Amino acid sequence: MVCTVFAFLSLKFLFEHLLRTNDHVTLPWALQFVDPNWLANDWFLNSSIGNQLLTATGIGWLITQAGFLPAAIISRLVAFCLLAATLTALVQKLQLPLGYTIAALWLFAKFGQGIAAGENIFGAAESKVFAYACVFWGLSFFVEKQLALAYACLGLATSLHFLVGGYALFAALLVALYEGIPIRTIMVPLAGYAIFSAVGTYNVVGEMLRASGVPPEVSYIIAYFRHPHHMVPGAWDSAW
Repeated sequence: MVCTVFAFLSLKFLFEHLLRTNDHVTLPWALQFVDPNWLANDWFLNSSIGNQLLTATGIGWLITQAGFLPAAIISRLVAFCLLAATLTALVQKLQLPLGYTIAALWLFAKFGQGIAAGENIFGAAESKVFAYACVFWGLSFFVEKQLALAYACLGLATSLHFLVGGYALFAALLVALYEGIPIRTIMVPLAGYAIFSAVGTYNVVGEMLRASGVPPEVSYIIAYFRHPHHMVPGAWDSAW
């Protein structure tokens, strides 16, 4: 089943937007992170790497060894392999047949991965893709009520991408409370989340401290000109 899901993801998404969209940001950022002498005076590439820290180390090394295009392809294949493995773990514990799984993935791909904010799960080789793999892994543990492992996976997702892991934690806590799981039972596994999310928390706190002295004009430019598809509802697809 893992191989079938991996094959579907690879055939559908491997060459979609290859070296476009986020690739033209994350790949140069990763290379400059591991090789500071490459475009050493570029202001943007020398800015804080934030959520990309963990993935940039591996992807940047790949670029130094093989170049941008092979590194982009290899990184995506690794991401799809992890997504296939964790998705399979989840659907098997939910006892969903392979046919239903592939049909759901096809529908997800056919009608778009998001209706707002221009986000996706299966896309470029970047931190959020690996973070979603950790979320699926965590959900597979939630199905069997293995809370310590589940929250640890969500913590790892948070270190890879703070918003992906943080949102997953928020949703998981709401479900746990709805299911009537005592707060005391949740608190102990949350210690694992705190440990595994430490890298992401450190990055976000550092970003907030660095941004405290940034002029408001910078935030306006980022929100309305650089990332309106993420931050301005008026720029979102009408389907939302």
